[in-house]
Amino acid sequence: MKIKFFLIVAMLWLCNNVLNAQDKNFHIYICFGQSNMEGNARIEPQDKEDVSPRFRVMSAVDCPDLQRVKGQWYTAVPPLARCNTGLTPADYFGRTLVANLPEDVRVGIIMVAVGGCKIELFDKKTCKDYVKNAPEWMKSALEAYDNNPYERLIELAKSAQKDGVIKGILLHQGESNIGEETWPKKVKTVYDNILKDLKLEKNSVPLLAGEVVNADQGGISAAHNAIIDKLPSVIPSAHVISSKGCPAASDNLHFNALGYRMLGERYAQTMLGLLGYPKDKMVSVVSVPATTNVPNASFPALMPDNSVKFRIVAPDAKQIQVDLGKKYDMQRNEEGVWTCTTEPQSPGFHYYSIIIDGVAVADPASETFYGMGRMAAGIEIPFEGDGFYQVKDVPHGVIRSQRYYSNQTRSWRHMFIYTPPTYDKNSDVKYPVLYIQHGGGEDERGWAQQGHTDLILDNLIAEGKAKEMIVVMSNGNVGGMWFAPLGRDAFSQELLNNIIPFVEKNYRTLTDPANRALAGLSMGGIQTLNTGLVNTDKFAWLGVFSSGWFAQSNNSAMLDYLTKNKDIINSNLKKGLFLTMGGKEDIAYENCLKMKQEFDKIGIKYSYYDYPGGHTWPVWRDNLYRFSQILFK
Repeated sequence: MKIKFFLIVAMLWLCNNVLNAQDKNFHIYICFGQSNMEGNARIEPQDKEDVSPRFRVMSAVDCPDLQRVKGQWYTAVPPLARCNTGLTPADYFGRTLVANLPEDVRVGIIMVAVGGCKIELFDKKTCKDYVKNAPEWMKSALEAYDNNPYERLIELAKSAQKDGVIKGILLHQGESNIGEETWPKKVKTVYDNILKDLKLEKNSVPLLAGEVVNADQGGISAAHNAIIDKLPSVIPSAHVISSKGCPAASDNLHFNALGYRMLGERYAQTMLGLLGYPKDKMVSVVSVPATTNVPNASFPALMPDNSVKFRIVAPDAKQIQVDLGKKYDMQRNEEGVWTCTTEPQSPGFHYYSIIIDGVAVADPASETFYGMGRMAAGIEIPFEGDGFYQVKDVPHGVIRSQRYYSNQTRSWRHMFIYTPPTYDKNSDVKYPVLYIQHGGGEDERGWAQQGHTDLILDNLIAEGKAKEMIVVMSNGNVGGMWFAPLGRDAFSQELLNNIIPFVEKNYRTLTDPANRALAGLSMGGIQTLNTGLVNTDKFAWLGVFSSGWFAQSNNSAMLDYLTKNKDIINSNLKKGLFLTMGGKEDIAYENCLKMKQEFDKIGIKYSYYDYPGGHTWPVWRDNLYRFSQILFK
């Protein structure tokens, strides 16, 4: 009797421990499909870094080189499918989930996928025949799953059910079944079989199915998305994950690494929504390379909140900081990789430096720009409304690199000259000219690079909002007193005696004042004031961006000139004196206000507007955008 009692107690204890072994906070996701599920893009260093131990993968095959054994759980460092596969949407599906779920929740991935396969490979009834007739190039992948990928998927899933709870099924497949209207029903057969074989209730587990490469990325199988989108009408628990905007690889069949990251995050966002998490509270883990990066550089990378992640490989460095106006300490891992993530940055263009053991250098992963009086790295933070200087499918002009000899400096100097799209086609046409100047600490590269002058003009001309014009971007760093009044400063003399004569001799220009404009930002705005206001017989249009006279004593000579010549100035300029500032946060705001007060007192006519943004390139790009629309009309 006692023996029977102890046996019952032991059995109850054993059953209780078996039940308790299943952790309800261990969420299991089954992943299957073809090449875009197993991963086709190269795994980049960032994809292997900072993977949370809460994100797990059950190895579907033995991988001695990765020290993985089939059926065992490991931290989900890619590859997740087989030993040598690439980055997959499941990578960032899991990363996004663990970043948003409570810290006591773990996420596990089971991945069985075969590149190039049809959905029939995962149908129990058709699997054997499919494997028998499979092409030679597919056989090694099939053999890795003992020629039955579906059975391997179920085998692993049953094992995983002992550890956690199956919360969802991820599918990415369809390229090999393109155009088949019966595809949703075939998927339903596989889905129903999975639930039945795992003893899960009908339609109890959501099926998340991703679209193939979208038409907006040139996807060669994009037509199949219309069929994938019908899946929820066949499987009530199905949810389609849009691939719109997810970048494609060069073959237009697979996604690139960024495309997989974005698509994986979308899978996760859908799942988090099903788990009751509001979308506006979801944390993103997917970063996008800055447009100012050198080719193929993944960092600096922008996060959705405009914070920036930096990454530098410097095993021998002792301390590294990022100087982005504020200094950020970078942290080193065991491999000598330094990373940091900044606070959210304001939209627009920012100069920055990497400080390595006390020495400020330009980031080798970024394009460099001449600013702050030296070459520096730069990063562009996009914002809503910046489309006017994006590359569009319109006729494009040319920025020409032009050298000329200056009799004033007795040296060869350099400038950039934008010619409009029709310049080389219409050899008998002459064009108006805008001479535009950079700010202090910059040079002629400012408007040509940071300013995106060509893109702004190309887009406006294509839209019929601006006249075709030549734009001359010269180097205002001539030497001498650049702020001397009454056009006697070194820049004024260089412009009037060297730059303009050279341009008008070598380019097809209209040379009357009505077709000649002068503008500049900050220091260039001072130069525009000093040169233009005393030469309104040469310039009928003046644009002064983020600028105003300094509170210097010799302003009196200019004010006397304006007072005596206000009628001539107003007559020559008409509505051509255009003043603008970057709002109250612009460092030149007070000087501009004082200048406006003097203009009002004297009776000088002008137009004025604020564009909030401070003393920055987004402001000046907008200034050029607006100013060029009124020019020469």
